[in-house]
Amino acid sequence: MAMFSKLRFHNLICNNLFAPDGSSRINTWLASLAIILTAVAGGIAATNSLPLFQDGAYYFIKLYYFQEPLTPHFRHAAGLFQLPALLGATHGLALPDVRLLFGLGYALVPALALLLSWLVVRRDSPELFIWPALYILFVNTVNFSWVSELLISLQLVLPLYLSVLLYPCSRKFWLAFLFTTPLLFTLHPLVAGEFFTLGMISVGLALLRKIERKQYFQISLAFTTLFLGKLGWSLLYTSRYETSQSVSGYFFKTSPENLFLLLASSGIGLILFMDSNSALQRRLMWAGFAVACAAFWYLTTKSSSGHVVIPGAIAGMIALVVVLLLSLLIAFLTSRYSQMRLSSQQITLFSLPTLAIGSLASQYFEHGIVLKTGATFFFFVMILVLAAIDRMKRARALLPQRLAFAAWLAALYLVVIFVKAVVWNIVGANLIASLPSQNDTCIDLETTRPQWLSEYPGAAINNWSLPSLAIALQDSSPPRYLLKTTEDCKLLSENSELALAPWERIPVWLANCRVETPGTSCRQ
Repeated sequence: MAMFSKLRFHNLICNNLFAPDGSSRINTWLASLAIILTAVAGGIAATNSLPLFQDGAYYFIKLYYFQEPLTPHFRHAAGLFQLPALLGATHGLALPDVRLLFGLGYALVPALALLLSWLVVRRDSPELFIWPALYILFVNTVNFSWVSELLISLQLVLPLYLSVLLYPCSRKFWLAFLFTTPLLFTLHPLVAGEFFTLGMISVGLALLRKIERKQYFQISLAFTTLFLGKLGWSLLYTSRYETSQSVSGYFFKTSPENLFLLLASSGIGLILFMDSNSALQRRLMWAGFAVACAAFWYLTTKSSSGHVVIPGAIAGMIALVVVLLLSLLIAFLTSRYSQMRLSSQQITLFSLPTLAIGSLASQYFEHGIVLKTGATFFFFVMILVLAAIDRMKRARALLPQRLAFAAWLAALYLVVIFVKAVVWNIVGANLIASLPSQNDTCIDLETTRPQWLSEYPGAAINNWSLPSLAIALQDSSPPRYLLKTTEDCKLLSENSELALAPWERIPVWLANCRVETPGTSCRQ
């Protein structure tokens, strides 16, 4: 009886949450697999404290010490993602437990955005699921930041955009609009660009789709109003930090490996529209595939000086063969269950992201970690445009291959998160080992100058947030401190002030109280 009840519950969930009417079970299973793998990757990221990279460590320590959400630069909606950690801190959980909740609050955002996207498209246009998957599971992997309000907004706007494409005439869209836009509005100044993009695409759809012209013009007006409102808000309340960043540095500064992946996303978008029966398009796909193989070989075998070395070249060739065999195996299995022959489109479609992900992961061990790449915004816009074109083409015949490809992207995403976790644990172990003994409360980097902090991957954490990260990764109490300057350690011993950042000092009694007696009022 219990087994029968479990089966009924399983069928109820699958039929109502995931399975669109009349869809095949394999399509539902593939979409579910992509979402589950993304959630598993988020769990790995949270348990390994990946969201603590750079800004995340400062956010976490401030939240834990002061027991209030940190929403800098008027980005108030960011407090929602800190809510689990805040509840844990105020209810007396120890630092490691609050750290896990903090990580989950941010690391599960991709899975949430992907799930919401599937719920929007599952019934009428499941083939569109590939576009949010392409951004969330592929383009976004170039970023190491989890707490960036811009990156969060780019993911959460995708379900709303899909509802624009599919349900412009329904109340469902306006309900999604009313629930989503207030959250997006207070996340990041560049959300204005997202509103502008959605407004312009709505104008284009209004001109192309006569039946829904009125509705799309109304939607365009709504997004244009939001754009102007957000622009005005940003002009009034933009902080000095936000205006100090150069446009070129923010949008165009990145690594060659990241750039290769972003360009690969453009190639994937074009391949999705190509016809493998066309000789010209087949040649273009094979040419792009050859260029990708050459780029992969060079990027994964070059030393930090930029020269290709023989041992690295051999390792790169082995890795090239392995990733190609894996991607070809998945493409072959996809063609088998869909009863279609293995085409050049499938081969290039499954191989290209595999090469790009391999190149991306290789950089973390020797060439460094990039916090975030602002150029992802432009590729986000490209994906929105391609999704709108796809909506009018309605390429439903390619549905099985698309969902299999989304699941493959999720598997690659999981691999990237695992590699990031391995690198992060190496860095974290070195950091904990560098901390002073229990008898010494503080050491400074001016005096000690650890060698591992000047070499990759350790050099990636040698920035303003290092003191916060050193505290956040400790499970024991009282905390030991690794500060930037000798003056910081002097202030700690003489004035009992802890320099969390160049612009902020907090009383040491508060830090000790939070760690030793979590959940108390901690008043002096």
